[in-house]
Amino acid sequence: EDAIRRKVPFTGAILVEDLDGLGWKDLKVEKLRFLGKLFEGRRHMVPQTCTKILIINAPMMFVRAWGLIKGWLVRPHTAALVEVTDSSKALAVLREYLDDQ
Repeated sequence: EDAIRRKVPFTGAILVEDLDGLGWKDLKVEKLRFLGKLFEGRRHMVPQTCTKILIINAPMMFVRAWGLIKGWLVRPHTAALVEVTDSSKALAVLREYLDDQ
């Protein structure tokens, strides 16, 4: 919104997705369909505007699944942007890419 208001390209962003609390209860068909539609829209925008995509506080099942599927489910450029971590490493990863302010 700020980039649109200022009429400048939106680039160099770091997207942070916090999966704290995500569990098996959230993996229902209707929720997955909704997430699919959400990610489909972002698929066109995010890789061109983000320098990094941080998925933090991910359940261990998600971290392992990402490790298995990232090579064949997403484009190599996009996979290189994404870093998935569990809660034990979340703060360190955030501090690596973001200021404490």
